[in-house]
Amino acid sequence: MSSKTLFVSFEGIEGSGKSTQISLLQKHYQAQGRSVLSTREPGGTKLGERMRALFTQEEKMSDRCEFLLVSAARAQHVQELLLPSMGKYDLILCDRYMDSSVAYQSAGRDLDVDTVHQINAFATQGLVPDLTIFLDIPVELSLERVDQRQSGNKDRFEKQDQRFHEKVRQGYQDLCKKQSDRIKEFDGTQDSTLLSQQLIQSIDRKASW
Repeated sequence: MSSKTLFVSFEGIEGSGKSTQISLLQKHYQAQGRSVLSTREPGGTKLGERMRALFTQEEKMSDRCEFLLVSAARAQHVQELLLPSMGKYDLILCDRYMDSSVAYQSAGRDLDVDTVHQINAFATQGLVPDLTIFLDIPVELSLERVDQRQSGNKDRFEKQDQRFHEKVRQGYQDLCKKQSDRIKEFDGTQDSTLLSQQLIQSIDRKASW
């Protein structure tokens, strides 16, 4: 059992490579003998995964409903999985967390940012990542990657127009400037192995195992 769990979240627009990097990092740290939990939002729990299906596929959903639904999934994720896992793992790798709502629902959907922060704080019970990794890629590349991998079966967010994704990307970039101590920006367009090495260095600097 770890006395200190390092909680790392991953953020980025569609196709930024979060899942690929989480998989590489999990293999790296497990090979070092570290205990690693990988999870995602929305999701991470049985109830959260059911909410995820609605969140990503339901077409007739208002912006406020979207935010409250993902917040409900986040609240369940924190209560059922994340908080009980603290101290049990060396490392938790989470594909999206509270910053996604600031970028997607506030910057992207134009919801009030103070309200988003308040509901985030309620849903997370104050649980903030030790480190947040933002993988930045141009929107044009994001849309290209989505087209290549989906074969026409896109979810609600992948179907959004370029302007929406530009706003989300800008939202992330603004967060990086405002919370530079926690959120670190990396070039998501570079070679995945090279990027993984950079992320390992960043995580190792934060770890206190």
